[in-house]
Amino acid sequence: MSSLSIIEESEIFKGLSQDVLKKIAAFSQEAEYPRGATIFLEEEARYLYVLEQGLVILRIDVPGREERVMVTAIRDRGEVFGWSSLVKPYTYTAAAVCLEATKAIVVDGVKLMHLLEEDPESGFVVMKNVAAIIASRLHKARAALTSALTPGLISHG
Repeated sequence: MSSLSIIEESEIFKGLSQDVLKKIAAFSQEAEYPRGATIFLEEEARYLYVLEQGLVILRIDVPGREERVMVTAIRDRGEVFGWSSLVKPYTYTAAAVCLEATKAIVVDGVKLMHLLEEDPESGFVVMKNVAAIIASRLHKARAALTSALTPGLISHG
């Protein structure tokens, strides 16, 4: 499957012209990760990832403890992770770990930002899509947190 066809299906690039999609595909590459691989940690964000196939979880490691909190699962073709490469401070907000063998399109965040700065109309479309993705994930995280809270464990003081 070509990078372009996956990029065309992606939620983050929905609404872009074919010309812009081809430019993005030109500086993107396909990558494969085995089950159990860590794609990135909470570190400098350089790449945006578009899922081709597989299952990736985004998780937060609790500093100084062994606990980990799963934020979301990325399982649908065209779904993205690593949007932090497009938003200051350009630091991933979670770790990305493969629960299955995974294929993804890796998009260079710096090159993508240059392209979007040169084409503000496309930049607006992508950033509007990024905002929708972030809002959706925040809503899911809030719902998961709310359902996980046990009455009596919340402090009101």
